[in-house]
Amino acid sequence: MEVSDLHIGHCLLYEFHQGKSAAEAQRIICATYGDSVIDDSTCRRWFRKFRNGDYNLNDKPRSGRPLTISDEELQELLDQDSAQTQQQLAGKLNVTQQAISERLRALGKIQKEGKWVSHELTPEQRDEKWVYYENPKRRKHWVDPGQPTTSTPKRNVFEKKILLCIWWDEWGVLYYELLKPGETVTGERYSCQLKKFADKINEKRRCAGQKPRRVILQYDNARPHRSSIVHHTINDLQWEVLPHAAYSPDLAPCDFHLFRSLQNYLADKHLQNENEVKKIIDDFISSKDQAFYRRGIHQLPERWQRVVDADGAYID
Repeated sequence: MEVSDLHIGHCLLYEFHQGKSAAEAQRIICATYGDSVIDDSTCRRWFRKFRNGDYNLNDKPRSGRPLTISDEELQELLDQDSAQTQQQLAGKLNVTQQAISERLRALGKIQKEGKWVSHELTPEQRDEKWVYYENPKRRKHWVDPGQPTTSTPKRNVFEKKILLCIWWDEWGVLYYELLKPGETVTGERYSCQLKKFADKINEKRRCAGQKPRRVILQYDNARPHRSSIVHHTINDLQWEVLPHAAYSPDLAPCDFHLFRSLQNYLADKHLQNENEVKKIIDDFISSKDQAFYRRGIHQLPERWQRVVDADGAYID
């Protein structure tokens, strides 16, 4: 069904006046008009306008708070150490991280890890992660396009690795699988994994005599996750799916919290076989207390707000 942006704006304003949250409004509208009619960040940006008393349904761009940064000072800091984070640069120049991000883009800077350059985000960066048997440590550097950085051995497409699929909540890891070489995540496999995950929830999180827990599942928009068999499985389990903007690892606790920590844990590790991979993953999981997992989940609302405040811009 073709619907205009103005009509969607009216729908959003109606849901706002009904007291709905941005997430609830998005679910209602997408259930009526289709999943692609409006994304999470756009919906939250509209609601931010409404909360500020702006009910104009013309979706015009807004300018941010003007900030002055000396490009010379920024370049001097990068010349001293190109591996500094945006947060570190912002602290030294006494500006916001968003301002640093904008100036880096304006200067044409890109971030590289040795000679490994990620040109776009891929589904493998979500709740599935490649675990490599060889894990050299690496640092990120801010450079001009085409400028070389400290050399890091490039990953070989045939390098030994194994795919980790993992599910967790604020109390810890509930279930994970390591796929055999040649195995991939299909709709059928993901559906079976979700059923095993549901069994683990009932086994580890449900107390005797209590009703089943309400499950809100977050996953990315990879093709297997959007298949009809997965959709039916989630409906049968009576789970709710948390809307997640495409290509947004900054809003996926697996990426910005769990996998980042796991990658640090794997640094400089040299693994020989699948048993060693499983052992080191088990060791990593057991090394983290409940506060670690809870912190990862509870960062999500704060990150949503940061994206809203940045008008949908990517955050670190």
